[in-house]
Amino acid sequence: MAENRIQLIISALDNTKGAFAGLKQNLSGISGSVAGVTAAFRGLLASAPFLALAGMIRQTANAGEELLKMSEQTGISVENLSKLKQAAELAETDINGLSVAMKFLNKSIHGTNDEGKDTTKLLKDLGVNSKDPFSALMQLADAFSRMENGAGKSAVATEILGRSGTDLIPLLNGGSKAVEKLSVMMTTQGAKASDEFNDNITKLKHNLEGLRNMMMGPLVESTNVFADSLRGLSKMVENEGLLKGYAKWATTGKEGMKDYMKQQGMIPD
Repeated sequence: MAENRIQLIISALDNTKGAFAGLKQNLSGISGSVAGVTAAFRGLLASAPFLALAGMIRQTANAGEELLKMSEQTGISVENLSKLKQAAELAETDINGLSVAMKFLNKSIHGTNDEGKDTTKLLKDLGVNSKDPFSALMQLADAFSRMENGAGKSAVATEILGRSGTDLIPLLNGGSKAVEKLSVMMTTQGAKASDEFNDNITKLKHNLEGLRNMMMGPLVESTNVFADSLRGLSKMVENEGLLKGYAKWATTGKEGMKDYMKQQGMIPD
């Protein structure tokens, strides 16, 4: 009887060793595939010229996408916005408040400001008569270039452009000529291409995440099966003792793990 029990345990050990070897081989295969892909790109991605070029491309794409969104918000073309951005930088101010200010200006040039006040007379006195957002902004810039700085100018900027209007005073003080003489740094076509580029980068990121999940999913599942099997072994050893528990697990609990590994092609039938 003892000889038969020992033979059963030896047989179970041999079978389990084969199953574990199959699992190890599968893990090594996945690891080797990932390592191969990583090695293929490592030299290219780590090179300084590539990193510099990639950085410039991403910066250009982000700038173009930002101008495209601002164009949609303000009604000003990307080309003119690129000039305004330069003018803002030269005036040491920020163009980010332009989107909010243009929302107020678009209301003001149609008769009332955001508070419902009539702006017709004020705009007429300033020489602003265009209904086009950019043209109206340039007319307002010409008016500001002739006005003295102070509380009066700030009050006009707030009434026409909202609270963020005072932030644009340094930009407007240069007048329309300060903006018109600048070169176009981004076109509408380039901005649309930038937006599409960033969208494709986002899609690629999601695709890579999906590929990772597809590769790692079976590994996670097989690891769960393996862990369940080991928990069964531990419980049987605890209840039956080392020899009896292992012998029982070798003929019962281990089979579930082996069946799963066969289904996944991790070990031969």
